[in-house]
Amino acid sequence: EWKDGNLRLLFIDGYTGRKLSPADGGEEIIISGVDTDLGDVYLLSRLGNPGNFSGKKLTLTDFLRDYPAFIFIVQEEMTGCAERFGGLSVCFQGMFCSSEESQTVEAIFVIRYDGQLTYRVQA
Repeated sequence: EWKDGNLRLLFIDGYTGRKLSPADGGEEIIISGVDTDLGDVYLLSRLGNPGNFSGKKLTLTDFLRDYPAFIFIVQEEMTGCAERFGGLSVCFQGMFCSSEESQTVEAIFVIRYDGQLTYRVQA
């Protein structure tokens, strides 16, 4: 969910992978001060396709416009992955699917921000 320079990542099964009831309120990561022009999304080859790969690179701005609703299964998170331009960054690598794509693909999200990275999880 994108709103007012903040990116809110909602976890269907919880960030920790535990099943949560709707009454739990879910778990989320909120990233404030996101720079959508410096953030990138890499949509790579079909999931499970080893060897050479193809894909496309989009700015975060273009990605949010082209894919308003999607599912992304995070397999790995890396902070400080792309600090070339100063500021802070976080990368998420995993599996991406949406109604606009015909198949599940591997994806990498590089998010640059100058605010805070806040984890809200259930104890």
